Amino acid sequence: MLNSESVKDTMFTLDDVRQWKLPESRWLLVHERLERVAAAARAGDASVLVKATTALELLSPIRGTRLGTEPTVPPPPSVDELVNETLDSLRAATRSTEEDDDRTAD
Repeated sequence: MLNSESVKDTMFTLDDVRQWKLPESRWLLVHERLERVAAAARAGDASVLVKATTALELLSPIRGTRLGTEPTVPPPPSVDELVNETLDSLRAATRSTEEDDDRTAD
């Protein structure tokens, strides 16, 4: 089951991904790791979600670029779409968890 801390951390990272600028070749890796995050979110597995989010964070851009490196570009549409779908899934899971908590508290 997902917990609020892992969901918040993942949502924060996904929001960051939208701002990243990476070489086109790196976006393929980001997409693969996003798929793992999305699968963990759909499965409701908090431990896998944390691991997948950490792996995604490791692909974040560095602040400086070396001379002669590939030009960086914003996220391609496929990454944007997957980020949006995953955020929607996490929001739905959060609402469901909050509703369960409310019912248990009564």
